[in-house]
Amino acid sequence: MGRVDRRRFISGLGVSSLAMPWAGAHARGETATGAGVSGTGSASLKIEAVEVLQLDGRYSTEAGVDRQAQVNPEDVYDDLRTPVYVDKPGGTVEVKTDAIYIRIRTAGGLDGLYGPVERDAARVVQDDLRPFLIGKDALAGEALWDQMYRSNRHSRNGFFMMAISAVDNTLWDIRGKALGVPVWRLLGGPTREKVEFYASALGSSLQLDEVRKRCLELRDEGFRYQKWFMGYGPGLRLNGSLPAGAGLANPRIHSDLVADPSFKKRSRHPERSDQRERSRRICVSLRSITHFR
Repeated sequence: MGRVDRRRFISGLGVSSLAMPWAGAHARGETATGAGVSGTGSASLKIEAVEVLQLDGRYSTEAGVDRQAQVNPEDVYDDLRTPVYVDKPGGTVEVKTDAIYIRIRTAGGLDGLYGPVERDAARVVQDDLRPFLIGKDALAGEALWDQMYRSNRHSRNGFFMMAISAVDNTLWDIRGKALGVPVWRLLGGPTREKVEFYASALGSSLQLDEVRKRCLELRDEGFRYQKWFMGYGPGLRLNGSLPAGAGLANPRIHSDLVADPSFKKRSRHPERSDQRERSRRICVSLRSITHFR
């Protein structure tokens, strides 16, 4: 089954010529308005350009599989709820894909890159944050974050906060390059020699037979921990316990499947018993298979 390898995808494409159509001309040479941030860096680290880049590519994958949607709050409405998903393999298909990145360039030639970024957050970077950032000291990350956060009364959450985060991560990339060290050293240095990965099952079918099959595949690939995404709800209080005779030794149960207990009180729509039972069975199946010591 074909899966997107982001590292290969990014390294195989040229970035510089792929500016997004709605991003307009690069901001090179623009002057920031208002008071600047006085930092300790030299003039060579003044921000000269903030670019929104889109990478486009394509890959081949198995058709009709791994399209399971995640649960959505609007699922309380019968007419808006996503139908129960079932894999329907059907050969191969070529998929077009894209990813949006933020690149910040400095006058001295250093640049930072971060992404992928949500399209709506990238628009905030382009339209709201870019004009403010031009001419600022790229090393004044703390002050810039605080000023971006205070710059708009809607900045406390949502796409504006996501845009601030994207810029902040891009500035961290510049900071690491300017000081000649990896960012993890700037964030406190090493605390352990290695970090164990978990496997994401995003998009995997939640049909019970397919759940068991995929869980065991990931386990056999060496992943002791797996992240699954619930597709049915919301408002379902899934307190399923590990069934007797599950036949698996020492499963480590770690689940975020219990929804907000106050949701039922807020919702004007009653919970559907078929959804509750479907999610309960999936919960029990996951608890039976995943998180091995």
